[in-house]
Amino acid sequence: MITLKSFILVGLVICSCLIFGCLNVDESKSVEHNTNNQTSTNILETIDIHYNKEDSNQNNRSNKYNYSCINTTLHRNEILFLKGEYALTINYIDYFEQYVTLSSLYKGDSYSTHFLYTNEIHEIKDSNYEHTIYIIGLDKIYPDETAVDITYAILPNIYQDFDSAEYRLTNIPAIKLSHDQMTRNYEWNYKSQPFLLQATYNHADYMFYSERSRQRTWVHFVKDPYHSDFIAQLSEQLELLAYNHGYERDEIPYIAISFVQSLPYISDSVSTGYDQYARFPFETMYYGGGDCEDSSILLAAILNNLGYDVALIELPGHIAVGIHDNEGIFHGSYYEHEGKKYFYLETTNSGWKPGEIPEEFKDSKAIIYPIEHGYPEIGVGFSWTVESYRHKSYVDIDIDIENVGSETANNVVIYTTLESIEDGMVWNHITSNTIETIKVDEKIKYSVSNLTFPSTETTRIGIWISGSNMGTRYVYSDWFSLKT
Repeated sequence: MITLKSFILVGLVICSCLIFGCLNVDESKSVEHNTNNQTSTNILETIDIHYNKEDSNQNNRSNKYNYSCINTTLHRNEILFLKGEYALTINYIDYFEQYVTLSSLYKGDSYSTHFLYTNEIHEIKDSNYEHTIYIIGLDKIYPDETAVDITYAILPNIYQDFDSAEYRLTNIPAIKLSHDQMTRNYEWNYKSQPFLLQATYNHADYMFYSERSRQRTWVHFVKDPYHSDFIAQLSEQLELLAYNHGYERDEIPYIAISFVQSLPYISDSVSTGYDQYARFPFETMYYGGGDCEDSSILLAAILNNLGYDVALIELPGHIAVGIHDNEGIFHGSYYEHEGKKYFYLETTNSGWKPGEIPEEFKDSKAIIYPIEHGYPEIGVGFSWTVESYRHKSYVDIDIDIENVGSETANNVVIYTTLESIEDGMVWNHITSNTIETIKVDEKIKYSVSNLTFPSTETTRIGIWISGSNMGTRYVYSDWFSLKT
């Protein structure tokens, strides 16, 4: 549901039937002081040493504030709500190295990130970095790297409202959190006029996006079919804001540009633990910001929905938007692609106009990705085993296919071969039955058994995947042989 309030407050409500919410403290399991959990013991000892030292009565130690430790299981990217508008989330889990990255949240926004190893405890300070508000320890990491067990204790400082000028200056939009939803307020100025957009998101939707593959071409982040309604609603609200502020339609793209440019820069390493992690537009809006590719994907999606011819411009270490102009409106720097001029548009800071390019990129070569229409893109992985019997070797192949594109793949056929080192020759091959459709994000498993080649020869696996509305994808293994 979308509502427009009298003072031009726009509500954008994202609905979902997905089931997976956030974790509330009240649903966690409380552990008494006499627990055998070593992390709980370490946390209580820390409280005794540092936070009750003014209490001279030994019998009252650890009881002054009725401390207790809480044990719970927390999934990756799940938000654990604490008290006083504080929360935490686990962004990255590494089972092999036995550590996680923990983000501390205040009013829904991350203000610090920590590395937390198993059997260690951390003292987490408030958003002003002055007072410890909770102590947390990592008990266990699950082997599939989807969840961890933690123990924590909340300190009284969490209930105090510390005023942080440094925090306010980050320009991260104010939010309100509930068990299953989050509401963000986005405030920015256009031509000295204040604008306000309010959007409500279901945490379950964010969980859905967080599990999706990042191994896809830039275009598919922009043309993703799962966010078409979301982008359409967002574009409509920007149009309504423009009209209610007295602007005509030709000002709408500039208002959209100013909105995206006003979002704070949040690096991938801080927000996810990864060096590079492209976000879908929903995720960027949910987080309230992002890095260059995130803001560029978001702006390209909005402008494309509004009917503008745009592209993504990939430069060394940077992504921007290109906007096509065939009416001579824009001036300045542009990149030409297939006869079109795409004027450079910076998204990571306010004030940049089409055609204005940062000095460090003026002489850089670029790859242009026009945003025209969605299409299927097939990701392929495979493994195999080989057995030899007398003069023949037998190969079994397991193939994993996923449509990481932005349109359903139709009439897909998989052609699997054992190739010969002689060009164009194969030892054996098999063609699958036609797979009528593979939807976006759908995964298919396909197995081939007993493809043969002479045991004295060299071969490699070659796999061709084609469809009626897509090109052919070809992947292959290294050459191998069973010669002794």
